[in-house]
Amino acid sequence: MKRVKVKLELDRKSNAQVLVDADNSIVAMTNNNRFSAAEIVAQVTATKTANIALRAAMNAPTSDTKTDDIKSARVVLDYNYTKLGHQVEGVANDPSLSDDEKVAVVHSAHMDEQNHYHPQKHKFTVKNILPLGTAHVTAAGEANAHEWDWTLDVVNLQDRVHADSTTKANTDIFVPNAKKGTEVAFFHKPIIAKKKTAWEGPIFLTLV
Repeated sequence: MKRVKVKLELDRKSNAQVLVDADNSIVAMTNNNRFSAAEIVAQVTATKTANIALRAAMNAPTSDTKTDDIKSARVVLDYNYTKLGHQVEGVANDPSLSDDEKVAVVHSAHMDEQNHYHPQKHKFTVKNILPLGTAHVTAAGEANAHEWDWTLDVVNLQDRVHADSTTKANTDIFVPNAKKGTEVAFFHKPIIAKKKTAWEGPIFLTLV
């Protein structure tokens, strides 16, 4: 029997990505019987509070303290989300569970387990290309067509812009008036005959 370990990799993620990841875990763990212990419910609430605080700091008007406020709020969110991950590990490593069941517990919290892939990993990629403000998006090729969205609102993910749909699995998306260092969120939806599909994303890209 192996011991599973949660892989959050918060030090490698932007503020916007951590907001999305934490939101997903909060939703997945709320009213989830696997995580009904009082201390876990309390930690889900603490993580939600920290997530709201970071979002508010990022949405706040520009001020002399905004950068420091965002950094402070991020530290608090990282602490609480990491603590939540450790609690998920504790549930997953119940000796009565099989190896596959342990991994399933981690995935049910919308977290990744080291050496395994989350079943909801995005099936598309985004990279910078020239000229500045252009992103090349690529999806898996099994769909009949593809829809693409993007937004500059990387905090609330509102005001999405619909790019041209394509029959091929890749395209270039130009973000008007973009400046170097601008962060953009991208979304993809595969269109498959006689099958209901959902939007994938966001994937965040910093324009360079």
